[in-house]
Amino acid sequence: MQIYNYDKNTLEYLSEEVAELDPIGGKPLIPANATVIEPLAKKDGFAICFDEKKQIWEYKKDLRGKEFWSKETGLKVVVDTLDFDTKNYTPTPPKENQIMQNGKWVDDIKTLKKEMIALIHKKKDELNYSNYEFENHTYRMGADVQADLLATITIFGAVGKLPAGYTIKDIKTNEYVAFDLPKLVKLSAQVATRKATAIFKTQKLEDAINKCTTKAELEKIELKLA
Repeated sequence: MQIYNYDKNTLEYLSEEVAELDPIGGKPLIPANATVIEPLAKKDGFAICFDEKKQIWEYKKDLRGKEFWSKETGLKVVVDTLDFDTKNYTPTPPKENQIMQNGKWVDDIKTLKKEMIALIHKKKDELNYSNYEFENHTYRMGADVQADLLATITIFGAVGKLPAGYTIKDIKTNEYVAFDLPKLVKLSAQVATRKATAIFKTQKLEDAINKCTTKAELEKIELKLA
């Protein structure tokens, strides 16, 4: 008598062999994960699996090893199970920054806009707190330095002059440059003007980005602040 072996986990057909006979009763011995029921014929794209409860063979869709992409997240999955449900997946990969709409991958304009706006704000902050060239010298101009300049001007502006020997270090030459109050006010004003200009340009760029409706329109915008 022929017996048909199937995998203990997936229940898919593996092989057939002749059953051994019971040396005492002479009846065929049916091992675990085997049946005397003949399996179905091979079918492309399907595995032949045994339903132990119904005691029948059935076809299960076999997409194992194939790649699909989630319609919701765009993430890739490699199928490793039988009867994989493709309803929420597509075999077509998305391009960068695309989402699924009406069964097609389209550019995710909302995300592209957010990324561009975040980038220009980053550029704005980098510019506002970058080093500053003033009267042939280069000064560090981080947020802490700018705050110190304003505090110094506020405090000593009341008396009309800075303390004797007030200096600021040139970060390129390591030279300590002497400053009087008018010169310090001029430096602070120029730095503030740079900051205000960057904020104004950032807002204009942000407005232009928000008006775009396609990726092509967004790609035409130059993200320049300086």
